[in-house]
Amino acid sequence: MNKKIFLIIGGIIAVGFLGYVAYGQFFQKDNTQKIIDASQKQETNQSSASQYKSACDVFTLEIAKKHLGENARLGDTPSSDDSTEGDNLITSSCLYGAGEDSLESRNIQLNTAKNSTGEEWNRNNYEQAPFETAEFGEEEPPKLQQISGVGDKAYWNPQLGQLNVLIDNGKYWLTVQGSINDGPEEIEQHHKIMAQEIIANLE
Repeated sequence: MNKKIFLIIGGIIAVGFLGYVAYGQFFQKDNTQKIIDASQKQETNQSSASQYKSACDVFTLEIAKKHLGENARLGDTPSSDDSTEGDNLITSSCLYGAGEDSLESRNIQLNTAKNSTGEEWNRNNYEQAPFETAEFGEEEPPKLQQISGVGDKAYWNPQLGQLNVLIDNGKYWLTVQGSINDGPEEIEQHHKIMAQEIIANLE
């Protein structure tokens, strides 16, 4: 009787051990596959992003020097040359400063559509812009101004000193902004010229 009990207990332990080994192999294999899948996904994203031009690819140091002078340099913060990829859009930014002795700067944000949904999103940035702004308290803020001669469509935001441009039927949405020691009209013209130079690099 004791021998039978011993054999039964031994069998249970053996089965348990084999089950543990099998589970460990499955768990290890599962984890290994997850690591491989994550690595492949990262490589795919990097490959996908490399197919598109980033903000600093088109807003070059040469352009920055035209507008900021020979001391122009890429900003020191990580966001000075940053890129984020989603399912439909790649959003990247690029910032240049005029040098250590100046607070003047120029920065852009570029939304690049990866598909038709991204293109629609970029078009909606223009189509849904509040050109007829509602009253803000007792004062009405400056209205967005539609601008011609740059991209497909564009508007100037006088409140933010910001030029927004729709390009290639929504393939790109470009925002140009910066700190400039000039009046509003001069700033608008500066941004418009710079946007034209950047758009030329997208072609």
